[in-house]
Parts: sequence; structure tokens; C-alpha cells
Amino acid sequence: TLGHTPLVEQSLTVELLFGDWFASLTRARFNALLPYATATAGMIMVILMMLLTWRSLERKRFNLQFLFLFAANFLALMLTLSRMPILAFFLSVLLISLLRVRYPLLWIFISLFLFFLMGPWIGNLIDMVLDLRPASTDVRFALYRYTLQQIEGADWILGRGLKPIEESAFIIPIGSHSTYLSLLFRTGIAGLFIFICFQIHLLIRWYQLRVAAMQSPEVFLFWQGLGWIFVGMILWMLTDDIDAPQLLAFVYFSMVGVFEGFRRRL
Repeated sequence: TLGHTPLVEQSLTVELLFGDWFASLTRARFNALLPYATATAGMIMVILMMLLTWRSLERKRFNLQFLFLFAANFLALMLTLSRMPILAFFLSVLLISLLRVRYPLLWIFISLFLFFLMGPWIGNLIDMVLDLRPASTDVRFALYRYTLQQIEGADWILGRGLKPIEESAFIIPIGSHSTYLSLLFRTGIAGLFIFICFQIHLLIRWYQLRVAAMQSPEVFLFWQGLGWIFVGMILWMLTDDIDAPQLLAFVYFSMVGVFEGFRRRL
């Protein structure tokens, strides 16, 4: 029997649609491929980035197959009602697209300056997005606070090793809903530091290939697609766990492996 382990049950069964509260109404939420909707959204986000890269490499003015696949996957992404994957998709595409222009670091600095300048309006927009699913938002922040409260003494350095389920407080494991917080809880500052260094090192090595990649349009488009995935996943992991959705973890780290082969070939 599956017992009372939600992740195991969700990993072995498929629930295509389920009802969830969103924007003051109960709406159907898409959930396939992975254990839960936010993981499904992360997977679809990566698929959309792959589709955009494939479309760019094809260089066709009109591709009916691409339009159908992209529209279907984009609709599926929106139907997951998962806010961070949707935001991560648009932000990563926007940020990496800035690297196509001349003096990209200057444009990134200008974008950040405008972002802080528009702080009040962006703050209102963030509040509106958070209020779309207020119960989910409240549970997440409560879980984050509770997780940090459970870390004491040497646990801050080496972590607690596992994520227990305290049914009296939450129905999900302590330290969930954020890869970075999960690493802090299980492996302490040491484990979190190593993973962040891995992410930074990956991005630095990816960015160092920019000039070499720009020598060929096809190579540059492939390089850009990898950047979309890396930045999108960094954002996605802020609010979800990479170790829980097995297929997404496999695809993400496979892309890291593809990048290593691409870097050595280039």
C-alpha cells in the first residue's frame, strides 16, 4: 500500500484536473506529468523554452506545428494557476534577451534602476498576484517562518538531515516549498552555500561563452535557450523543491550535462 505519503501517492497516480481557489473562485487546475501543479508548471516552463529555441533554430516564417505545440503548452502553463513558474518564464526570457543587445550589462543596470524606480507600482502588482491564492500564500510564508524557527545550534551549520512531517502544524514536510530553504533545513549553511556556489559557477561559465557563441547564429540561439532554462529554474526553485518532482529534476540536471558537453565542444 502507499500508506499516508502524499508525494509517493501523487507520483504514482495522475490527477489531470482538480479544483482550487484562485481569484475569488474555485477553478480547475491542470496537473499532469508530475506530482503536483507547481512542479507541472515548472516542467511546462522548461518545455516552452525548448520550443522557443527549436523555433528559432528552424528559422521558418510560419510553422504550424510550433504554433500548436507552443499554444497548447502555454495554455497548460496558465491552467496550472502557478504564479512563480509563469513569472519565471517571462522574467528569464526578458533578462536573457537583454544579452543580445550591445553593452548588455549597461542595459541590465538600466533595467534594475527602472525596477527600483517603479517600486511602489511593482509592490502593488506583487500584492495583487499574492492575493490571487491568499490561502496558499499564507501557508507558504507560515511554513517558511516555522522552518527557520526549528533550526537551532549546530543545525545551522550541518542541518537536520531530513524534512519531518509534523501533522499538528502542517500536512507537508517542514522545509518544503523552497529548494534553498529546504537545503538550509536539511544540510545547513554548508549545503546551501555549496548549492548556491554551483548555481553561480554555472551561470558564470555560461556567460563566459557569450562572445564565442555569437560567432554563429545557431550556436548563440542554443546558448540562449540554455540560459533561459538555468535562470528560469533558479527563480522556480525559490518557491519549490527540485528534489521532489523527479522528472523535472532529471530534465534540469540533464540540461546542465548538455551544457557541459556544449561548452567543451565550443
